Amino acid sequence: MSEKEFKSYRFNDQTDPTDEQLAELMRQAAEDAREKGRVANV
Repeated sequence: MSEKEFKSYRFNDQTDPTDEQLAELMRQAAEDAREKGRVANV
């Protein structure tokens, strides 16, 4: 999943993400959270 797809992905009640999409979304969200935490601690 590209950065653009990640930023624009929206969950809805019509379709569920595939296991791969969900894993990638979670991985990128965790990466973003770690980066924001590093910035906040500087």
